[in-house]
Amino acid sequence: MPIPKDERAVADAIAKLIGAWDEAVYKKHIARAFPERDQVADFYQGLRAKYGTCAVTSAEHAAFERTILLACERGGELRLSLTLDDQDRAVIRSYKLRPAPAAGICPLR
Repeated sequence: MPIPKDERAVADAIAKLIGAWDEAVYKKHIARAFPERDQVADFYQGLRAKYGTCAVTSAEHAAFERTILLACERGGELRLSLTLDDQDRAVIRSYKLRPAPAAGICPLR
């Protein structure tokens, strides 16, 4: 499924932030919704240690939510769900970034 340009730009910025902290990316896209810079930086440092660099690969759409998939160099995928500001589509209002379930494992064991 294609990712709208505004969402793709922000998703690419998030992927970049996982690979290396970038103060300008934080200020432009995340700071308004998550002003606790040190907590955000620590969160991304943890992702970087576990996943390395990541890149946007595709998107899924279920019900009312689009999920953007990020493939990471150390294996595994991350799932990103975004809500962008209505007035400034480069600014995140909220987001969820979580590991994708491992393929081939039944969740009902």
